[in-house]
Amino acid sequence: MGDEVEGENRYEIQPSYEKRFNSYLVKKLTEDIVEEFFASNPYQVNNGDILAQALARKLRDSLIKSDSRYKLAVNVYLGERKDQKVVLLCKNFWDTWVDNYVTYNHFGDKYFCSIIISAFYLD
Repeated sequence: MGDEVEGENRYEIQPSYEKRFNSYLVKKLTEDIVEEFFASNPYQVNNGDILAQALARKLRDSLIKSDSRYKLAVNVYLGERKDQKVVLLCKNFWDTWVDNYVTYNHFGDKYFCSIIISAFYLD
């Protein structure tokens, strides 16, 4: 009737290597999305918060896979360039084997955009 053994444990503690969060591919995809986004949505001082929310939503929606067990946290920092110093810090408690993150910085003539995408495996 079947090759399955009854009572077999199918609980995954870690994803298979093929299903792990691929930071290289995510960074490349993030770069493409950000370049396309700012080409069609010019930065203005009074719409920075709206642009940051729209970009974060676009990144999140494009990175979510229906079969993935990763929870994504997308942080977009968008600001005006006026020779100021900006320091961003992100600390997370995670499993270094399965959880990962991607950072990407984009600079325009009048603005900067810093993105941190964290992926946490839910078991």
